Amino acid sequence: MTDRVHLKLGRFALVGIAATALYAVLAWLLVAFAGAAPLVASVVAYAGASCWSYLAHRSITFRSGRAHAAAVPRFALTTLCGMALASGLTILGERLGLRYEFAIAATCVAVPVFSFLVLDRIVFARPAVGGGAP
Repeated sequence: MTDRVHLKLGRFALVGIAATALYAVLAWLLVAFAGAAPLVASVVAYAGASCWSYLAHRSITFRSGRAHAAAVPRFALTTLCGMALASGLTILGERLGLRYEFAIAATCVAVPVFSFLVLDRIVFARPAVGGGAP
């Protein structure tokens, strides 16, 4: 791997850690101080952290100039696919009779790898010469 790829992976990890911390703090604040139900707090916090994650990955991790009109729907779909992948791994683990920790570990590896590849190659990729989408 090149130094450029290592730097991008490092930025990706830092943005992901910050987004996770933001989610946790927002969810906790909404339950502890706003009296929100935990599920409502989780959804609102996840949405807020996802917005921050989009902006940070766009500007810091991938340094993309792709128009928001093209990048936002792709980012949202990538986020939903990541949630589906995590759910699928959990269901698979349950059906195989594995302890839930295996599904959590698999998710912690698979989802970031999936997300990095899709964000790098599709969501924030430079448009193809001639203006077409990759």
